[in-house]
Amino acid sequence: MYLDRMGFAYGADESRWSENAANTLGEGEGLYSKVLSGTEGVIFSRSTNLYALMTNDDPFQYFGGIGLAVRHLDGATPEMYVSNLRKKDQLKSQTLDEFVNQKMRSRYFHPRWIKAMQDSGYAGATAILDRMNNMWGGSDDT
Repeated sequence: MYLDRMGFAYGADESRWSENAANTLGEGEGLYSKVLSGTEGVIFSRSTNLYALMTNDDPFQYFGGIGLAVRHLDGATPEMYVSNLRKKDQLKSQTLDEFVNQKMRSRYFHPRWIKAMQDSGYAGATAILDRMNNMWGGSDDT
């Protein structure tokens, strides 16, 4: 599904903009598949403390989707990295597991965050549910 929905081309020839490149090479083989095949690593950057990897579904849709697409094409999931740009003097790359584990400990398992969600009643409960749904979506991707 990811390859079919993300395989749209944009280039110098504006008459072909948004043309689905899913079967551009014939025999059901698409240009985007050719480009992704052989990918050894995928990088997702984080430059804010406001939004976390599990705050919304974009990371697992796009970052995880690329990982699943490569696994589908090559039979193995590529290395998944997060480029941590949140502190300009402490830039670093982390594996996806390292980044998620750090975020879980520092935010979602933090007693003050949990208490704030509890104090927020229904809104807090739905915020927790959103994160858990996104965590489940992300776990399905890697």
